Amino acid sequence: MLIRIDFFLPAGDTKNEQTMKAIFFFVLFVLAASLCGFAMIYLMNRLGLFDKISRDTKLGGLIWKIYDPFRLCFNSVGLVLKTVSLSLVNHASFILCAFFVGKALEINLKLGSYFTVFPLINTVASLPITPGGLGTRDAACVFMLGVGSSPGHSCPAWGPFIVPDALAMSLSVSLFCAILFWGLVGGIVYIHYAYTMGKAGKPTPPPTDISKQ
Repeated sequence: MLIRIDFFLPAGDTKNEQTMKAIFFFVLFVLAASLCGFAMIYLMNRLGLFDKISRDTKLGGLIWKIYDPFRLCFNSVGLVLKTVSLSLVNHASFILCAFFVGKALEINLKLGSYFTVFPLINTVASLPITPGGLGTRDAACVFMLGVGSSPGHSCPAWGPFIVPDALAMSLSVSLFCAILFWGLVGGIVYIHYAYTMGKAGKPTPPPTDISKQ
């Protein structure tokens, strides 16, 4: 987003340009809130507060389930690097998938254009509003890919983004179907793994002293 700041912060004052600015600052807010949340969890971990909460509250088991992945990350820099790398590969693969599906639908956008708008589209779709981002992804996709068609805009960077609503919607629905399919495959693999490893229905209890983990 910072590389294409001219796209996300247009100089004009039309309705779509104002909407784009609002989306840009909303994403920055989500990023800042996430960083603050991680910092708070890290401080609570260092101060041993999770140990006290898990022992002294009835929600100790649930709190441990939420906290345990963060604990593993805090104690292993290598695990964090692997997780971030895998996440970047996953996002890049999804954008490449969107590019090739767009080619199949005869959407004339360059690969760089997909890398410009789809990180933001994915951010909107990840909001816990609808199942799997159904509807929110569609609206974001139609808006972002067709923003260049809006009358009165003065942003040169919006030039290529004149995809008709019907094509943008078709692209979004196709991507949702791909997510649904591979999510089903991943779910089957996970269920098989959990069953064979004997982990199904057996949550790991929190240790007596979390701060020493």
